[in-house]
Amino acid sequence: MVKHVQVICLCVSNTAVLFAEQYYWAINLGEKLRMSRCNASVFVIVVILISLIVGCGGGGGGTGSTPPPADTTGPSITTEPVSKANGTAIDFIGGQMKIAANVADDSGVKAVIAIVTKPDSTKLPVTMSGSGAYSGTFDADLNLGDTGKEYKIVITATDDLNNVSTSNLTLTIPPPDTPPGPPG
Repeated sequence: MVKHVQVICLCVSNTAVLFAEQYYWAINLGEKLRMSRCNASVFVIVVILISLIVGCGGGGGGTGSTPPPADTTGPSITTEPVSKANGTAIDFIGGQMKIAANVADDSGVKAVIAIVTKPDSTKLPVTMSGSGAYSGTFDADLNLGDTGKEYKIVITATDDLNNVSTSNLTLTIPPPDTPPGPPG
């Protein structure tokens, strides 16, 4: 509807300008403007339409720009390697492990949580706290087996507009005969 009003206003204003130019030249050339009843009616209508055009003002007072697209992107997640909470090297003993990630989003971060899937498929939720840099801890079991025990970790971040992002990590608790790696 607004576009139709703008088109009508444009057409009427062009007609009014043409009529005004003819009237101007008629007066400046010293000619007498003879208005028939039809011309007088057109003149009155044009004057009324000109006053309506002034009020037309572009159809609604908007800025004319397109609104920005809605945010549909989840937070960015940058993970750090899983480490022992006390800073020592990960070994067969397991113990308390630290999950850490930097999470950011223009609309704000509502929640960050990690789901740890243990080697026996048990799922353990870990609430991660912080602002920008988030972390949480969980207990990894002692590994007395012959092979490494793998923990799968999925970090899920939700922004204030409920957009979601995930990031995956893996932690392996080595068997006892494997020498420990460097501290985390």
